Amino acid sequence: MGAAASSLAGPASIASLALTAASDVTKGKATQAADSFQASRLTQAAAFGETQANLTDSTMREQLNTTLGNIEAVRAAAGTDPSSPTSIALMDQSTDRSNTQRMAAVGTIKAQDAEDLASADYLKRAGDFAVTQSYLSAATDVASWAAKALTAKG
Repeated sequence: MGAAASSLAGPASIASLALTAASDVTKGKATQAADSFQASRLTQAAAFGETQANLTDSTMREQLNTTLGNIEAVRAAAGTDPSSPTSIALMDQSTDRSNTQRMAAVGTIKAQDAEDLASADYLKRAGDFAVTQSYLSAATDVASWAAKALTAKG
């Protein structure tokens, strides 16, 4: 029984090594797949955000035009000269306020888009790194097993 057990030790050790190395590589590939999935979601979020930024910009410009039209209509109904300094000041103030709000809103959305794209890039690189590390781990397992085998024989 002792001889039979010792004759199975070598193949069992090799099988264990193969499973350990395969497990290392599989773990790295699984990490890469998860990171790739998350990166894809972030890329889609950034694309949606870009559309949202464009729509926000367009909508706020339309709102400004409506506001300016309303100011002109009220001033005209009151019989006020549209080129009077007061009319121009009201229009300029409304335009400045609207542009500040629009740029802040669009800038915030675009900043989030940039963050999402940077995170997506990081996750893609992290996934690639995980695969590389998994191959190195598997190689380390093989080298460690070989060193132990040589030490045991010597």
